[in-house]
Amino acid sequence: MTLRYGHFVMTYSLWTFRYEGQFVM
Repeated sequence: MTLRYGHFVMTYSLWTFRYEGQFVM
């Protein structure tokens, strides 16, 4: 459960970072 939660957070962070990068560009 913890591992799955960590994976979800990591994916969400990656998506947010990617979105922010595109928005800034």
